[in-house]
Amino acid sequence: MTRRRDDDTPDAGVSLIEVVVTLALTSVLGMIIVFAVQSNSELHRDTIEESTGLADVKVVVERLGRDIRAARSVDPAATRSRLELWIDSNANNSRDLGEEVTWEVVPGPSGTQYNVLRQTTSGQPVVQAQTVVDALAFCYWEAAAGAPSSDCSGSFAVPLSGTDAAQTRLITTTLTYDATTSGGTSTRTETFSSRLRNAG
Repeated sequence: MTRRRDDDTPDAGVSLIEVVVTLALTSVLGMIIVFAVQSNSELHRDTIEESTGLADVKVVVERLGRDIRAARSVDPAATRSRLELWIDSNANNSRDLGEEVTWEVVPGPSGTQYNVLRQTTSGQPVVQAQTVVDALAFCYWEAAAGAPSSDCSGSFAVPLSGTDAAQTRLITTTLTYDATTSGGTSTRTETFSSRLRNAG
């Protein structure tokens, strides 16, 4: 006796259309997940780069600002890209070894960024920042100067003369930084001013 198949019984297999639709939905879902992971990764990288640049700027602002505030005078050899200070650490009114501090920018290994160096007369240069993409610009002002401009208009001409160096009481520093010049972060510029509190 043969069994007759009932036409109302569904097939146990999957049709080609169902397979194609399933593959299409899986592909779309996979692309969404890949895009989300990639965007999150880029955002994380940009955040890290921005933090690195800000950390460098913070170190320069704090350390350089402290040096300027503690300085007795600016040396006449100071320029827009090189700052030379005398910090009378032992308060004996004499320039002793280690009391002259130089800040300058030198090209870094990447070729697009610069290292900010701090050096005393008794030691080796120490890298303070590595994300600067444009030379530091130092502007030198008298104590009575009005609000200093970031473009140095109205400041003493450089290199400073002996008279101008002796009259300098305020230094404005402008630096441009970017943690990764080829990355997603944008270049930022920071300008700050510090007064020589111990100048006399």
